[in-house]
Amino acid sequence: MDVDESPAATDPLPAPTAEDGGAALATAGRGAGRPRAALHPRLEAMLQAARYYGVELDPGEFRGAPGFAARAVATAGDTAGGEAAGRDPAAPSAAELSLWAQEAGMWSRAVRIRWRHLLRLRDTGPVVLLLADGGAGLLTGVDAEQNVVFLKNVRAGIGAPSVAIDELRLAEAWAGDAVLLRARRGY
Repeated sequence: MDVDESPAATDPLPAPTAEDGGAALATAGRGAGRPRAALHPRLEAMLQAARYYGVELDPGEFRGAPGFAARAVATAGDTAGGEAAGRDPAAPSAAELSLWAQEAGMWSRAVRIRWRHLLRLRDTGPVVLLLADGGAGLLTGVDAEQNVVFLKNVRAGIGAPSVAIDELRLAEAWAGDAVLLRARRGY
C-alpha cells in the first residue's frame, strides 16, 4: 500500500492537491497547539473538516442521542483503518453530526455514498467517512487513475500523511455513511 510522504504544510490551512494526495490537510489537525481532552473520533473528524473551511465547531454544542458522551470511550473506533475491537453503539450518527455543523453556520449533509461517487470528489474539501466500528476517517484526496482514495486517521499526529486506500480495503471498514460539509455561501 502506498503512503503519501509529502512534506508537511503549515497554517493557514492548505487545500489538498492532486500532487500531495491531500496530505496538506493532514497537517490541519489540532490548530495552534491547544491541548484538548480526547474527543470521540467522529467529533474529532468533524472538527478537523470544519477547520479546513475556517470554522471552529464547539464540541460542547454537539447534541447527540441521550447518553452520548463527547469524550472518547474505550470501545470507540479510533483509526481510519477500523482496527478497534468492536462497534461503538453510542457513536453519533451522520444526521446528528450534520445538524451540529448546520447549527454552527455551515452547509452540511448526511449521505450514504458509494465508492464510484467517492472517486468523483476530486476538487472538494475533506469528507468525513463514518466507519462501521464507530470511528471516522477524513477523505482528503482521490486518485481515480490509481482507483484509490486518501484517508487521514483523525487520531494521527498533525504531520501524519494521508494513506492511499483501495475499494476492497475501505469496504472492510466503511458501509457508505459520510458527512459532506463546506462553508455556507453568503448572498
